[in-house]
Amino acid sequence: MRAEKAADTVRMCKLFKVSRAGIYAAKKPVNAPKTICATTVALKSAFEKSGQTDGTRRLQQALQQHHGIKSCAYTDANPSAQDGLEAKVYRHDG
Repeated sequence: MRAEKAADTVRMCKLFKVSRAGIYAAKKPVNAPKTICATTVALKSAFEKSGQTDGTRRLQQALQQHHGIKSCAYTDANPSAQDGLEAKVYRHDG
C-alpha cells in the first residue's frame, strides 16, 4: 500500500515536473478565510477594553453584561485562542 502511494507520488512529480514537496503542498487543505461574527467582535472589544488582561471568565461576564451574549467558558476559550487573544499576566508579589 505504501509503495503504491510512493509510486503514485513519483508519477505525479514526473507528470507535473515538480518536487515531491510540491506535490505534498498541493495536497494540503487550503485554510478557509475566517468568518467574523458578532460574538467575535464583541469578544475582541471586551478584551481590548480590559487592557488585554482579562481571561476567559471575565470576558464571558463582560459579554453577558454588555452585549447580552450568554456563553460558557469552553466556547469562549476556543475563539479567544483562535483570534490570538492572550491575556497579559501581572504577578502580584506578596
